[in-house]
Parts: sequence; C-alpha cells; structure tokens
Amino acid sequence: MYTPEKIRMLIVDDHDWILQGLISNLEKRFPGKYHFFTAENVNWALQILREKKIEILITDIALPDATGLVLAKIVKAKYPEITIIAITGSDQYCDMDELLKMRDISIISKLHDSKEELFQLLNSPIGTVRISREINTLLAQNQEQIKINKEFNGLSPIEKKLLALLVKGKTKKEIAAELKMTTRNVDRRQESLETKFKVKTLAELIATVSRLKLLD
Repeated sequence: MYTPEKIRMLIVDDHDWILQGLISNLEKRFPGKYHFFTAENVNWALQILREKKIEILITDIALPDATGLVLAKIVKAKYPEITIIAITGSDQYCDMDELLKMRDISIISKLHDSKEELFQLLNSPIGTVRISREINTLLAQNQEQIKINKEFNGLSPIEKKLLALLVKGKTKKEIAAELKMTTRNVDRRQESLETKFKVKTLAELIATVSRLKLLD
C-alpha cells in the first residue's frame, strides 16, 4: 500500500522476471522504503510519469519501443528532479556514451553484481552518480575498437594483404614472394603497421588483430 512517506520508484524493463526479482530484492534490503511502479516499455513509463510523482527511475537501456536513452532524455527535460539509474547488460555503446554525456545519470552493468552496486547507490546521498567499472571498461574497449577500425579501414590493399599473411603465420620470405617485394620491404611495412596499431612487436600486432576480429 502506498503511504506518503514512501519513495516512489519506477522500474522499466521488458522482462517481468527482472522486474519482480528487482522489486523483491529491494523490498528485502529496504523494507517499507519504496512504493514501486513498473513499466515494460517507454510509452507505458511515460504514462506513469505523467500520472504519478516519481522520484527514482530505474530503466534498462534496451527496451522494445525505444531505448532507455530516449526515456532518460525525456525525463531529464520534463522531470529534472527525478533520479535516473540506467542498467544494461548489452553492448549499446552509443547509448551509454550519450548517457555519460548527460553526466548526472548513473549507469550500472548487469554483467557484474549489479544488485550490490544498486544497493550502494540507493544508500548514497541524493545526487550521487555511479558508473560501473564494467561500463567504463566496455566503453574504453569500444573506443579502442573504433580507433583501430579507422586505422584498418585506412590501410592500403597491400597493407591489408600483408597483415592477413602475418596473422596466418607466413614467414618473411613467403610473404615477400607472394607480394612480390623484398624481405626488407616486408620489414618496413610490418614496422609501419605496428606503428599504426600502436604496438611494439609482431606478436602484439597479431594479438590485436585477432582480438578485434579485424580480418573476420
């Protein structure tokens, strides 16, 4: 039952088992503290926001009719007093980048112990912003991917062919013969590739190309 002293919290996720599980965990950790409202999509959430004086919004980033980013932007514009917490387990880097630019929104990863992170955040003073370590790591990796993809796409056809042969483990003599160049030229081009990909050794170059699946 709603009582005036309870904090009104809206949780938005299109998986009912997540909604019910999160509510159950919050009720156990903070008995009697929150009055919960739930929605499975952005439109439903906006209707609740119009009708109820929500104080905390917890939203998944991946939603069926729009994204949590869209919802967050609307809420910040219309209801700036609402505390927003975005939770994601997906690789929606663009949305997470945009959320980070909004500064005062917390982002928690489902990939780790998000329950404890959420509890800590809700126990913090109003206005506290928390970004999961996993989210920062994912975003850093994505930025690395973008930069390296740009370098890869800027390579000449002969550089890409050389890179593919290096990854296959071909020797310098074999590469020189296939590409019709001297082994000295192979060395120079390999060094150039290492510089472009910001690595120091051939092993690091191959590892980077393989990890980021540039030749797949």
